[in-house]
Amino acid sequence: MKAYSFRYLISEKEFMRAFEAHWKSNKSATRTNIILGSIGLLLGIPLSFAMGWLGLTLIIVASSLLCLMLIRHFNHIRAYRETKRFSSEISIKFSENQIEVKTIDGESRLKWSTYIKYLNTNEFLLLYMSPKVFSIIPKKALGDEAEEFVQFVKTKIGPENA
Repeated sequence: MKAYSFRYLISEKEFMRAFEAHWKSNKSATRTNIILGSIGLLLGIPLSFAMGWLGLTLIIVASSLLCLMLIRHFNHIRAYRETKRFSSEISIKFSENQIEVKTIDGESRLKWSTYIKYLNTNEFLLLYMSPKVFSIIPKKALGDEAEEFVQFVKTKIGPENA
């Protein structure tokens, strides 16, 4: 069977968009939470005058939601900037039996069983090692082989379930 080799860099913006795709697939997308938090604040302020504790509770919950989104966002930006392998070239080879990864940090060989699921988006293929840990493969790095490679991944990991 054919082996697939790719080399790519992931920009900070791509890194954040990949995490947003992950959050969206887990029903915790940033945009949705910001909208809900903002609505909660807008409703909570007048309710705090009219109903006291109910409005204050809504303000506290909405503020917490917004703060958690900001914390998550800035933690991922910091992780990208502080981890050399995220901003350095990644070379990866997928074969029938294993995946070989080369980064600035070194080399590794993984079995396909390392991956439990994948998420196929318009921009990325995310390969999950656990529910919250995944490898980011930008589709632009796959070129003309993108569809063929996704089919190959399906044969190795199974149907998309992320």
